[in-house]
Amino acid sequence: MIEGIRQAEEKLAQPRVLDQTKPYECWDGALLQEGLWFKWDDHLRDYVALPDQTPPPHPPDRLDPRERRTELLWKGRTIYVQHGWPFDPATWKRIKA
Repeated sequence: MIEGIRQAEEKLAQPRVLDQTKPYECWDGALLQEGLWFKWDDHLRDYVALPDQTPPPHPPDRLDPRERRTELLWKGRTIYVQHGWPFDPATWKRIKA
């Protein structure tokens, strides 16, 4: 049991890295995915979530047309990304991965 706890603690201590299989948005030199900001880490050679971020907000169900969004091609189709969350451009509903 103690070994299981130690392994869980090690996993939690690892930094969260960007999942390149999910849509993300590049904004002002950082990447935004699922409400979290990521910056390049030279040591890990990957994009790592910035520390001290609040937990990601509850993902919105619909795109907010008043706010900035990015149009991009993802898995062969066009989507909108807003605050790191993917949306269908036809319905403005969030795409669930």
